[in-house]
Amino acid sequence: MAMNRNNLLMLGLGAVLAAAAGVASSHAKAGNRFTLVNANDSASIQRVWVSPTLDEEVDWVLVPVTHVVRPNTTSNFNMGVIDECLIDVKVEFDTGKTQLAVGVNICKAARVVVK
Repeated sequence: MAMNRNNLLMLGLGAVLAAAAGVASSHAKAGNRFTLVNANDSASIQRVWVSPTLDEEVDWVLVPVTHVVRPNTTSNFNMGVIDECLIDVKVEFDTGKTQLAVGVNICKAARVVVK
């Protein structure tokens, strides 16, 4: 089959569309899920909040915690309405201490470690 100008244009357009699809998939949304790792040796996590990192007014959204996250364990969470890659995560331990993880990119690694 001889390649004429239209065939070459179609091949070129196909390559551009395929490349664009690859870029779009690499910037996919977080899927609203992350794994929280409690690296604390003695305190359990009682409450978890999330907020988009660029949220200037910091509207924290309480994430439902169906069970405490015991020391040195992990738990999976669903963020609900927030669909962002860069988030801040705030946790409260049973000691009353809070910890903040800022600018967590859960699209690259949906794992948040707190201690």
